[in-house]
Amino acid sequence: MKKLILFAASVALLASCANDTIIDNGGKTEKNAPISFQISQKNMTRADKTLQSTGHYNFGVWSYKDTDPANAVMNNYLVGYMDATGKKGYYMTAANQTTLGDATSETNGTSMWAYEKMGSGQGQYSWTANGTGENYYLSTNDKYKSNNAEQWLKYWDLSSASTEFFAYAPYIYGSLKPEFDNATKKMTFSNNAIEAGFDDLSLFEYMYAYTKIAKADYKKDVPLAFKRMNSKINIKFWEDIDGYKVEIVDLKGNTTDATVDGVQATPSVRSGEGTTTSPFTYALSSTFWTKGKADVQFPNGTVTETTCAITGTYQDGKNLVFRIPEFASSATDNSIGTTRDAATPSPSTYYGLPLGTENATGFNFHVSYKLISEDTGETIYVNNATVYVPAANVQWAPNTHYTYIFKITKNSSGTTDKGDTPNYVNPAPDPTPSLYPIVFDNCTVEDWIEKDPTDHTIN
Repeated sequence: MKKLILFAASVALLASCANDTIIDNGGKTEKNAPISFQISQKNMTRADKTLQSTGHYNFGVWSYKDTDPANAVMNNYLVGYMDATGKKGYYMTAANQTTLGDATSETNGTSMWAYEKMGSGQGQYSWTANGTGENYYLSTNDKYKSNNAEQWLKYWDLSSASTEFFAYAPYIYGSLKPEFDNATKKMTFSNNAIEAGFDDLSLFEYMYAYTKIAKADYKKDVPLAFKRMNSKINIKFWEDIDGYKVEIVDLKGNTTDATVDGVQATPSVRSGEGTTTSPFTYALSSTFWTKGKADVQFPNGTVTETTCAITGTYQDGKNLVFRIPEFASSATDNSIGTTRDAATPSPSTYYGLPLGTENATGFNFHVSYKLISEDTGETIYVNNATVYVPAANVQWAPNTHYTYIFKITKNSSGTTDKGDTPNYVNPAPDPTPSLYPIVFDNCTVEDWIEKDPTDHTIN
């Protein structure tokens, strides 16, 4: 079929959080040192990132020492980060959080990650915004609160041979909070606790981490290497239409997301999936999951590596809506790139559930764009151009980044008869061409009109 041409590429993330932390063996230690957390940036490779540098400012943690497997050292403690420079995360003070400090990760025993007095009932010590123009979390926002009414400073027990830490991010407050069983070393996220969503990775990018600290490393900061549970999805556009610039414009959906404008991606099933039969027909999919549950199995004596299994538990028929490319307010040219390498991205990032073959749906992407003639400035709107991304290209895996690159050509589908008001109809028929070139043919010349000759004599 002649339509938008799709290039779908699965590319591994440049950075896996599995290597985010390297313990700093330097610095000072003290007797009876409290337990503190640190994500060191020393000796990091180019691919490594600290948890806070990715936009995560909290995590939850359970901790148990080997001498007392029944009673937790920390029971789903909220550990928050204070970015004093960017004024982000949790506003805390050294008076309330004993271990707070050491923004450069140089010294054991202090860290900008803290948990002391971060309980939801410890109002007199509450973290909160600290002034105009600052972006610290508000202690009244349930999304960032602890499930514990009280949280106290914890200390290393030198009579134990080891202490284990089981962590997850972001912290989940309320009825969907995860549970941990130290007997089986399993962390369980209940139905709908894992939720897909756009842009806010502090809420939608889920991670887990594990470390076992031997007695020889007590009094040092606890390093945690987080690993992502879900998938990251982005889209880009470029065009190859001679003589025209292309601008992507908003398209309004007519499903339950009718008020959301952008690039519409509809979970769809195509007739004849896996064949070359044409024309195709499309129907809304009933198997696209947007929420799920998860089991994280940590090392327990028989299992040596941490594993994570996510299962879809909730579905909806809403479109995924990506924002159109954005440009500086001062820009006079909002056209997309003209080569694949210069493809223009949507600013939206979708954090999806990595359900593999369990996700048996494809996507119908609906795009509207504006053609601007480079020689005369004439404008043509192309509305509801569509391209189908088959289910085989939506088998997302955990900790994997997918980029879908769309090439707009003169054979694009859609329609030009809707003026400058983009509309969207779903389910969509098999795409038909939208651009019909102006063609000159059958050019004729009228016959000469014959006049009767007249005679004239030259004397």
